[in-house]
Amino acid sequence: VVLAPRLGSPRTLPGHAIVLATVSKTWAAAVASAQPGRRATLTLDLRGAEQLDAAHALLRWAYTGALPDAAQLSLHVHLLDLAARQSVPDAAAACLGRLLAAPRLDLDAVSLAFSLFAPAPAACPGLLEAARTSLREQLGDLEATMGSAPAREQLHALPHAALLALLLDPQTVAASELTALSAAHDWLTHQKARCRARRG
Repeated sequence: VVLAPRLGSPRTLPGHAIVLATVSKTWAAAVASAQPGRRATLTLDLRGAEQLDAAHALLRWAYTGALPDAAQLSLHVHLLDLAARQSVPDAAAACLGRLLAAPRLDLDAVSLAFSLFAPAPAACPGLLEAARTSLREQLGDLEATMGSAPAREQLHALPHAALLALLLDPQTVAASELTALSAAHDWLTHQKARCRARRG
C-alpha cells in the first residue's frame, strides 16, 4: 500500500490483498487489475502529510474494524474524507456515526469539516449541520467573540466556508450588522497578513 501525500514523499506499507479487496470496490479493482504473478499496489491519494495518520487508521480499520479514540475528532474527519474517496463505505459510515454522536465538535474538527466537505455535503449527511451547531455554540455570540482575543484567534483560523456559515446563521447573535461586518473585515485582514507572511 502506497501512501501518497500531494506534498511530500510517498510511504509504503505492507497489506494483504484478500483483506483490503473485501472492504473497498476501489481496492478490489486495483487488486483485480494486477498482472498475474505480481503484487497488487494500492495507492492512497492523501491531501497532505496531515492525512498520514488517517491512512494508518483506515488500514487498521480494514483489519480490525476499530476506529481511533473517540476524542480524536479531527482524525475522524480526515478518516471520513479518506474512506469516502477510497470507497470504503462501512468505515465512512462508522466514522460519520462517531462524529455525529459527539456532544460537540471542537473548532479544529469544525474547520476541517467545512474545508473538506462544504463543496460536496452529500458525502457526509448531517456532518455540516453538526459543525454549524458546534460553531454557533462556540463563536456564535459575535459580541463576545470580537471582545475576546483567544476567540478572535479562533475566528481567524476558520476557513472561508465556516466563516460564511457563521455569519449567515440566523441564530448567530450580534448587536448590529456592524458587528458582523467587523468580524468579516477582521477575518479578511488576518488572511491577507498570512498570505503576505507566506510570500515573505
